[in-house]
Amino acid sequence: MSDRSRGRGRGRGRGRARGQVTAKPYIDIHIRLRVTDTPGQFAPGRSRPDSSPRETERQPPVPHYRDSSAAASPQNSSASAVAGTHSTAAFGTAVPAASQYPSACADSTSTDVSRSERPTEQARRVAGDRAREKGAPASLNSIPAIPPAQTGTSQSTSRPASRLQVPAATGSSGSTSVASSPAGKPDWKPPLRPGFGVEGKPIELRANRFKVSLSDKLQHIHHYDVKFDPAELKPPKISWKIIETWSEKWKRDLGGIRPVFDGKANLYTARLLPLPNKTAKYTVNLKVSPDDKEEKTFKVSITWAADISIKQLNDALAGRIQSCPQVIIQALDVIMRMTARVTLTTIGRSVFGSRRPESLGQGREVWFGYYQSVRPNMWGVDLTVDVSATTFYEERPVVEFMCEVMNWRDFRGSLSPRDKAKFLSEIKGLRVVPNHLSYQRKFMVIDVTDEPASRLSFPLDQEDGRVVQCTVAKYFHDKYKIALQYPELPCLQVAPKEKKCFFPMEVCKIAPKQRCLKKLNEKLVAEMIKKTACRPAARQKEIRGFVTEANFNRDPYLQDFGIRVDTRMCELPGRVLPHPQLQYGGKVVILRNHIYTHDDCFVLCCLC
Repeated sequence: MSDRSRGRGRGRGRGRARGQVTAKPYIDIHIRLRVTDTPGQFAPGRSRPDSSPRETERQPPVPHYRDSSAAASPQNSSASAVAGTHSTAAFGTAVPAASQYPSACADSTSTDVSRSERPTEQARRVAGDRAREKGAPASLNSIPAIPPAQTGTSQSTSRPASRLQVPAATGSSGSTSVASSPAGKPDWKPPLRPGFGVEGKPIELRANRFKVSLSDKLQHIHHYDVKFDPAELKPPKISWKIIETWSEKWKRDLGGIRPVFDGKANLYTARLLPLPNKTAKYTVNLKVSPDDKEEKTFKVSITWAADISIKQLNDALAGRIQSCPQVIIQALDVIMRMTARVTLTTIGRSVFGSRRPESLGQGREVWFGYYQSVRPNMWGVDLTVDVSATTFYEERPVVEFMCEVMNWRDFRGSLSPRDKAKFLSEIKGLRVVPNHLSYQRKFMVIDVTDEPASRLSFPLDQEDGRVVQCTVAKYFHDKYKIALQYPELPCLQVAPKEKKCFFPMEVCKIAPKQRCLKKLNEKLVAEMIKKTACRPAARQKEIRGFVTEANFNRDPYLQDFGIRVDTRMCELPGRVLPHPQLQYGGKVVILRNHIYTHDDCFVLCCLC
């Protein structure tokens, strides 16, 4: 028997000799997963073709929303049944938001369009050949194409790439302005919903969402464009300081209005700024860094852009218009995060700095904070809050940082070329603060010298005009009265490179609040998981603690806009669905507490 026939017989279960070991066949097991149908957070939905009256209670498609909470597992039903909306790890399982996965459900059933067109082209060619046999002059373009439904394939149901227009925003003066959506962020359009489910045991769920109330007096949010001169600010975060200085300097002229800035080019206010001809230019003088002897001059141009109408948001939530303007959600997001940007450390939509960090090792530490995002739903507007964690570099002396990275308990001697290369890969790009200066200034490390501080020399100008060669160790001893403990260690070269500025390692420390963007190794990842993993009840307690610390209802910026946040978690009705069933080989198996591995079978999970 040939190898080919032997393999074919083995795969089909026949043609085997006694005692022959065969390969384990692949088994496709289809598991139907259902989520709770409680109305809540928006997620892209589609009509289920296999819905039956016993599973779904057919109702009119109201108001195009889908649930934010997934069904609780029966084995976890005795525990705290809480649903999270920021991540699937928050309080069990949750359906992701539509803004995060705009075509999650559509992609699971879509078919490549090019594949669906192939049977159509083939059918057209066959029809053309038959026409030619009959003597009729037919072309392929004149023969109608067979619809995809007749060919047995379905076209892709992914979301179209077209962008929706933002409804016009009308100002108080009667003029109409179009508030365009940001690039890459189309207006949210709710999908249709087939109905609400009734199968399963009803339970009460708590979601990490907090209701946001807008004052009736807030009719418009005034949007302004901000431009700086020079256009490229160094560092870019100096724009916050410029706007803060501008608002404090012209506070009396602005009538006590608190402007909200997004750090780039968008400014929002609750009342119109007293700008002549809706535009004004200001001059701001400030010191970029504490060691600057003179102030730098910046020019700020502020121009009215649009009046964002809150009525459009209310009409979208009530179903009177088909799209929810993204500019309103973006403005509310910036307003809700303004105080945190001024007082704490923000990275994207996450806020850090209110909790004490914990050490991870190798010069890293984990910072704990919270993630917040404003999202619309069928009841109004919610603030989603979830726990967040990221890694920063520890603020410590450079010598201790080197020992942590190199996994040394103590250091004696010099660095080998291999050790120097490893240390350079860790320290390069970080900012350090020398401790021998009378002021605090940050320098970025660009290189580590080959020679130690005891032999590294540079030209030094003397008082009599002579230029002599002086080592780094002797220079620090003569000028700063510092005797280096590790003169055999190399020095740190800091930017700019053309100035050739060198610092001994022992007089520098890692600057604070530097996020670690490098990939963590397996050991650090394991430590990160240990320190961030927690049970649902503990996670719920942390989220409530972050909301209490944020104190949104006493935020001066939110008070200026008339925005209030309910500090209670949103409570939603849910259903515990029965155990899923597997049908294979004429048998029906009910999955209870069994965990399948890849060695057992290949499981195909289909959202339905």
